[in-house]
Amino acid sequence: MKFSNALFLTTLLGVFSYNATANTVVHVHQQPIEFTELPRLSDILLHVQDEKSIYWPTAALFRYSDTLLQLQQKTVADLQLLAELNTGAMLGERAKVLAAEIATWRIAERSTYPVYFERARLVASLNPRLTEGTYYLATPARNVQLAVFGATDVTAVTFAFQQQITDIFQQHALPFADRSEIWVIEADGSANKVGVAYWNKQKVISRPGQQFYIPFAKSKLPASLKDLNNDIVTLLQHRVISE
Repeated sequence: MKFSNALFLTTLLGVFSYNATANTVVHVHQQPIEFTELPRLSDILLHVQDEKSIYWPTAALFRYSDTLLQLQQKTVADLQLLAELNTGAMLGERAKVLAAEIATWRIAERSTYPVYFERARLVASLNPRLTEGTYYLATPARNVQLAVFGATDVTAVTFAFQQQITDIFQQHALPFADRSEIWVIEADGSANKVGVAYWNKQKVISRPGQQFYIPFAKSKLPASLKDLNNDIVTLLQHRVISE
């Protein structure tokens, strides 16, 4: 019995010690906010509750990740290699520009739960408690510009009602693009392929908050860079937009 009481006391003290020393930092609009007790999602969203411009379908919470930062560094290096292998060609120039752009991105692990202030405030299951760590809250406004990356001649297209994603590909894909598909990264971070060739063409309408990635043709990539397209898509899924 004495052993059990001692164990209980040790555990209890450990819990109090953990809560007292918990250190969670959340970056909101690039300003760090430190919590000494583990916050819930609603505690974080209180800092932006009065902002009327937030487009909540694109809001997200991200957590610092060494693994994703290493992937970012690898992808930049791979694109730089692709640029060197195609010096003087359009492919090399596009790879060089994309490498420089990706190097500037804030990359962190996207949370899997939706980020809506009212839902977090009213529904317990949508108001999780965070663990210790460094987080980034993204609350972008609705943007009529849809970002486009990869083997393309533009950086963005203007959202239009009933706009076909295949039209975006056909109008802006460069000669060294994969001719069969385009990647669509949704506002919630999910990613899907849309067929654009005559044999797999899909009628899919664009939506606000989407990003597009036009992949490099596999025939243009050496064996050592076979994962490059998928790596870039992963980074786009975890790109912190407008902290």
